Amino acid sequence: MIAVAADKAIDDLRLEFKERLRNDQTRLVVLVDAGGITETVNAVGDSRLILAHPTDIVVRKSPYVCKRTLAIRADRCAAELSRELVDKLRDPKQQVKITLAVNV
Repeated sequence: MIAVAADKAIDDLRLEFKERLRNDQTRLVVLVDAGGITETVNAVGDSRLILAHPTDIVVRKSPYVCKRTLAIRADRCAAELSRELVDKLRDPKQQVKITLAVNV
């Protein structure tokens, strides 16, 4: 987990964005920025994605898909983020910006 109590969930994403993610050729880039430290996670879309959860967004290293799954086969998991970013994320007052970009 990297952004607990986020103000967005899968249900909040635009339909066009979700449709692009439901393509096996789609590449997702996730930028996580906290306190000036930015890291990138790369993952892929999948035609099996449900993309319908009211509170969660999960990017997975595995090919597992459920309602919470945004993308699969990520090149990194939360435990593989830098200690500097993790330290920033531990601060409950730290604002976190997560940017999602798709390339087909």
